[in-house]
Amino acid sequence: DNPYHNAIHAADVLQSLHTLIQMDSLVKPTTLETFSILLSAAVHDVDHPGLNNGFQSKAKTDLALIYNDQSVLENKHAAHAFLTMMSDSGALLSKRSRSTDHINYEYDSDLNI
Repeated sequence: DNPYHNAIHAADVLQSLHTLIQMDSLVKPTTLETFSILLSAAVHDVDHPGLNNGFQSKAKTDLALIYNDQSVLENKHAAHAFLTMMSDSGALLSKRSRSTDHINYEYDSDLNI
C-alpha cells in the first residue's frame, strides 16, 4: 500500500487529463490518441513501490539492475501495465500478439475506437 501513488492518485491524474483534453485548444487528439493518453494516465504509477528512481539506483535494487538505472520506475510501470493488459485476466490487449511486429494502431472493435 502506497500512501500517494495509489488508485486515487491515478484517478486524479486521469480526470485532470480528461479535463484538459475536453478544453478548447488548437490541437484535438484523435480518438486513438485520446485513448492512449487516458490509458497512460490510468497506469502511469501502477504497482509503485513507494521509493523513487534515485533510491532504486543508489540502493542497487533488483529493479535498478533490471532497467539499468534508466527510468527505473517508469519502465517498471509500463512493463507491469502491458503484462497485465496482455494477460488473459487483463483482457484489454489479450487478443494482441506478444510480437511487436503485430502491435499496431488498428482500431479494436471491443474498445469502440
